[in-house]
Amino acid sequence: MQLSYEQRKALDALEAVALDSHLVDAELEGFSNATMYSLVRKGLAIHEGDNLWRITLGGLAYARDGIEPKQREQAKALSSHEITDEILHYIQDNPNCTVKEIHANVKAHLDTIRYHLKALKQKGLVDDGGTRPYKFTVTQPHETQIHLDPNEQRVVHYLQERQPASRRTIALDTGIPEGTITGVLNRLRERKLIDALINHETGRKPTFLWFLIDK
Repeated sequence: MQLSYEQRKALDALEAVALDSHLVDAELEGFSNATMYSLVRKGLAIHEGDNLWRITLGGLAYARDGIEPKQREQAKALSSHEITDEILHYIQDNPNCTVKEIHANVKAHLDTIRYHLKALKQKGLVDDGGTRPYKFTVTQPHETQIHLDPNEQRVVHYLQERQPASRRTIALDTGIPEGTITGVLNRLRERKLIDALINHETGRKPTFLWFLIDK
């Protein structure tokens, strides 16, 4: 993936503020919307509203090592989930906390935190008390709040009906490419949602059979 001079400049600006979880104001920095949206289409940036933009994990990898993001949506989802998880964990550990307190302890831009808090409230995962100053509490233990991308949801739903199942069978039945299903299964396993047992059928190469972990 080759970037134009303007795209490279914009990506460098996004990377420069990434460590502080800040956003880039494209208009203030002199970058056109066309340039910024071209980075979004390549999976290197996310539009956070107004003229504010943030680099994705795939964008960081590309900026630092020239590594292209394997899946644009996966990179965006992962970055968003990380911030959401940080916010939820902080609220759960510090009930009745304010936006200012969350911002002081979660490494994300204030506007980004407000965006995620609004989304969490709409999903019924947090409550702000309804009056200013808003004080946030979680509505259920964070461990039960599982954020899955569309492919992860399809695999979990499939295993709820037909488990244990092999990687190939899951891929065929869900329509998810085999090259993608491996990453999906590994992510779900890392989050302790699924596990695998080895199938030693006579005359066949051992295979992994995947199943949901009871909680």
